[in-house]
Amino acid sequence: MRRRPLRVLLALGVVVVVAVGLTYPLFVFPPTDGPGRADAVVVFAGADGERQREGERLVRRGVAPVLVISDGGVPDSGNAELCRERPAGLRLHCLTPDPASTRGEARAFATLAEREGWETLVLVTSTYHVRRAGLLLDRCHGGRLRRVATPLRNDYRWEIGPQLAGEWLAVGAAVILQRSC
Repeated sequence: MRRRPLRVLLALGVVVVVAVGLTYPLFVFPPTDGPGRADAVVVFAGADGERQREGERLVRRGVAPVLVISDGGVPDSGNAELCRERPAGLRLHCLTPDPASTRGEARAFATLAEREGWETLVLVTSTYHVRRAGLLLDRCHGGRLRRVATPLRNDYRWEIGPQLAGEWLAVGAAVILQRSC
């Protein structure tokens, strides 16, 4: 009878070790690409502006002629600051996804890409979000996709635990439940 609690603890320990081991390649150090040349840079909503700044930097470096920013369904959010500012010399598309989710953003980006005839997109999002955003955008967009990750600001690193837990659940849902665009 005493062996059962020990086995349960051992099994739980193995699950934790495997989950932590998989967290690193999935969410902490996901595969990314050099931005190369593209038709558009698309920026998923979220974080604290670092995604949008990286997208603008890439366009200004000549990676693509156009920047597309999602406001995540909240047009007056801080994420949409570039859309409100309309910086000079920047060809900018701003979208509000429906539904307001990563999947809704992927659909909106893909719809715009198809309408504009864009084949190659550079996806910009936070490191922990690259895996799921790339998976969903790949499902919706038939062209080439390059992934660029932005790290969290140092003062937000304490929030990474809940972010990773949420990403585990969201990736699980995207792989198991939401298998289409």
